[in-house]
Amino acid sequence: MGRHRLPEPCERDLYAALNATSREILTLLYEAGHEAGLARAPLHARTAALFFLCATGNLADDLADGDCDYFDHPRVASGAQYLLHSIAFAELAASGLSVEALALGAQTLVAAASYHQVEVRTGSWSAALYRQVGEAIAGRQWEAYLTLLWHGTPLAPRASEIGGAAGFVGHVVADVTSNDPRFYGMSAGDRREVLAAARAAVERLRGHPLRSVAAIVAHADVLGGVQE
Repeated sequence: MGRHRLPEPCERDLYAALNATSREILTLLYEAGHEAGLARAPLHARTAALFFLCATGNLADDLADGDCDYFDHPRVASGAQYLLHSIAFAELAASGLSVEALALGAQTLVAAASYHQVEVRTGSWSAALYRQVGEAIAGRQWEAYLTLLWHGTPLAPRASEIGGAAGFVGHVVADVTSNDPRFYGMSAGDRREVLAAARAAVERLRGHPLRSVAAIVAHADVLGGVQE
């Protein structure tokens, strides 16, 4: 962040937002980029930029859920989100990505973010709606991240399938492990349908023998013990 010459309060707010975002995501992005053969400079630049994008989405989610309690002033959150998003794309543009790659990544993120507006308006969930929202807000999100991370590497053609499956699986695992009513408020039949979709996504991931993918598959083991 130093090269952007931000005022000190800005840096403090950005660090608060970044610290509220899971470091496991940063590790996963770095491992996935390294495994794709990215050179040191683009690996570091793209990983950092994508972590800023993750923090942007995490902050939006925390604001919607009333969980944003990590700033020293209640009015700074929206500005921090705006700044995180701006820095993320500034860093992506400086990382050697083509205009076409940036456009594709941004368009995919638009498709993902649009379903947040559906999610926050939904009070009663069905399997069909759960899958539609989860495959967008999580699946399309990770499809975009891997599209941007793996651009120009041998793994680029796999970004859509791996990202979509990994994002959806992570979404279901997070709901299951946190006892989220979005999942547990559905009927038993709807829960079975969602779990079947998540397990099918795990099988698609198993078809890609990559270390970064194996970590996601291992994380999904919890789905095997869910009471349907």
